[in-house]
Amino acid sequence: MNRKTANLWPMRALATLLVAGGTVAYVGAAQTAPTASTIPFAPYGNELWGAAASPVPLTSTTFLVTAQGPDETVGTADDVVLLVTSADTTPAVATLATPNLGENGQRITRLSATRALVCAAGPDQAWTTADDVVFILDRLGSGNTVTPVTVGYLIERGASAVRLTADSAVVPTSGPDGFGTTADDTVALLTGLGTGASVAQLPAPYLSNGGGARPVALSPSAFLVVSRGADEAAETSDDAVHLFTDVGGASVRTTLATPYLLNGRPSMPVRVGRARAVVSSLGADGVRESADDGVYLLDDLGGINTVTPISVPYIFDYGAGQPTVIDETSVIVATRGSNGVGFDADDALVLLSGLGTTNSTTSIVVGPLEEDAECRPVRLSADTCAVVTFGETGAEADAIKVVADLGGANAVTGIAVPGLADGVTSNPERLSTSALMVSNGGANAAIGNGADDTISVISGIGTVAVVETVSTGFDLAEGGGGGDAYNDAYAPKALGQGRGVHLAPGADLDLGTGGDDVMRLLRDLPQGDALTVKLLQIKHNAAKPETGEKLKVVATLLLEETALFGTTDLTISIGDTAQTIPAGAFTIKDDKTDDKYAYLDKEGAQGFLTKVQYNSTKGTLKIAGKGVATGAQSTLPGYITFGLDSESFLLNQVYRGIAGKKGGVKYKAP
Repeated sequence: MNRKTANLWPMRALATLLVAGGTVAYVGAAQTAPTASTIPFAPYGNELWGAAASPVPLTSTTFLVTAQGPDETVGTADDVVLLVTSADTTPAVATLATPNLGENGQRITRLSATRALVCAAGPDQAWTTADDVVFILDRLGSGNTVTPVTVGYLIERGASAVRLTADSAVVPTSGPDGFGTTADDTVALLTGLGTGASVAQLPAPYLSNGGGARPVALSPSAFLVVSRGADEAAETSDDAVHLFTDVGGASVRTTLATPYLLNGRPSMPVRVGRARAVVSSLGADGVRESADDGVYLLDDLGGINTVTPISVPYIFDYGAGQPTVIDETSVIVATRGSNGVGFDADDALVLLSGLGTTNSTTSIVVGPLEEDAECRPVRLSADTCAVVTFGETGAEADAIKVVADLGGANAVTGIAVPGLADGVTSNPERLSTSALMVSNGGANAAIGNGADDTISVISGIGTVAVVETVSTGFDLAEGGGGGDAYNDAYAPKALGQGRGVHLAPGADLDLGTGGDDVMRLLRDLPQGDALTVKLLQIKHNAAKPETGEKLKVVATLLLEETALFGTTDLTISIGDTAQTIPAGAFTIKDDKTDDKYAYLDKEGAQGFLTKVQYNSTKGTLKIAGKGVATGAQSTLPGYITFGLDSESFLLNQVYRGIAGKKGGVKYKAP
């Protein structure tokens, strides 16, 4: 595949370079400094906690977040999901009734710009029982419908659905015995979401009863999920990965032997390509963070199904130990370095390259790392990644280390960001190939102490970096005084188009209590990819619905890395309907001047989309679609969504159009 990269966006500003403790600290003022505003939670009860509390973007102006309801108690009948819209102007909050939520890892799952899922304990308010449900949140922003689908026996700590397509998902269950990690465990396949939902239970013996139970989608018809094996114990010789193929058809399960998988998040496989994944192992000695640790390469999945161990000593045993994908032949993973001791100067990232051929490893020393997910590397581009590191001399020396020319010089530079949390509160969020943001400790370089924590926004990475801070006025750690920094809800999430969101605990400095939690909207963030719609049209005859809908979009899509287009599944949202196009479904015409991508399905055999054409050099995007009862006919003129959603980018947006004379809507750029 052509690896052309389009550098479409200028640097925000130049800056002054300072040297502090051997780390280059770049400071300066951007052309437009990031700002923040606040939305109080008080009318809706407090927020939940942890991953369950994290805001989930739908579009650049819309997101979802959970709340405890007026009784300020999670897991009760008045729990709600909040839909926040108009984040670009005057935010509005709508409440969606979702009784009996949990906060032990349950996450909202985005399916499209107007559809999402969330799991709940069901009317008996007890997890892992027959009445556990998945709520379908649909027509978000217009109809705001909530439909419960009884799935049953959801694994509480793993009760998060995983998207396969815009209208299908999978979620792990403990099976009818109500006990996790037993022979009757299943993965529930949910299809027809948004029309007539159905549930099929796919046998998947001995699933983990924790976060490692979450499936990993390879394609719309294939996924992986970890099994602890017949001994029902984690980190033992019979650990395995279940591969499901032809999902929704024969739903064939193949079990791949992968002994001694790390427990929890590092045991979750990471998709590298349509038929390739990697997963971390603690090695045959059964000891975490030891010299025989490694990464399994799962290759030719759905074909020969090879499992190849690659030696990577001293992998971190929590979130930092989950590999990060760089491209379809390379990943990178955090380790304790050659001395096997974490949080010291020789901690290293190990680059695995030539996957499927040479399976080479290269150690890149970056300095003190920690075991949690904030030290999992963040991919910025095909040759650059960044990682949180900590100062051996104190929090004032904490830094974001950037590794450039991956696979070549592997050049490491540091950007000082004092007071990074040694927990997921400081999970970095990628904004573009040259920008990210991260929560940190503010002026006193101590997160969770002094109510001065900040969001640091770093742009110009790879050229002249600029660090700007957005004050929060809060402690972004539980309990204050340098308290528990393991709340992912404090880590900012990107919405796109220069916007973001994170949560803050209010005056009591404790998220989920006191009735004073807040949502904070970030604006004027650096952005990379961009989408501009010129024409968006949904035609249908309201008096003759049987004639079906016709859809048309003309837009400009500017991607920093055009080669990523179509390498992962792509969900296209138009109004209240959406379709997922599998990775690799685009044909590519590459000549001397243009890369042209095309998806053609004239008869609509795979869905409502009949044509998608993208010229990556010129940035032109054209889409056509048709169908009967696609869902598009319910689209309202005041809330028309369009966008593209993949592992590589989220570019969903909301437009306001006009109603057609016979039905349908139209938006045309002024």
